[in-house]
Amino acid sequence: SRATEESSVNKLEKAGANRVIPLFETSAYKMAQLLSHPDSGELLDAFQTEGAEFEVAQIHINAASPYLGKRIDQTDLRKLGVIVLGVRRPSGELLSPAPGTFLLSQDDRLVAVGHPSAIDAVVEQTT
Repeated sequence: SRATEESSVNKLEKAGANRVIPLFETSAYKMAQLLSHPDSGELLDAFQTEGAEFEVAQIHINAASPYLGKRIDQTDLRKLGVIVLGVRRPSGELLSPAPGTFLLSQDDRLVAVGHPSAIDAVVEQTT
């Protein structure tokens, strides 16, 4: 859920929201980023706008996945234009950055970034 006012955060959490994103905090963070790293603004916009050049996705490694049992650096992900930012283990542990030597197991979830068509191609292979 989104909260436009600080007082709304607690209300949304009490109403059952799993996660509340306060707009005042995200806006302040983005402004600080732009001030300290002006060139990063264009890259951030590439992820956050409609029809974005890049997409952040979660890719499930299931029993039929061609990536199951492979190390990240043995996959074709980079060749396809998908960069693995981290791996969420079934236990909930997040490994970020995940080393290229990380062995992918069933029910791991890749946190990855790439062009939407590249992400779609990888997701199609894993389903």
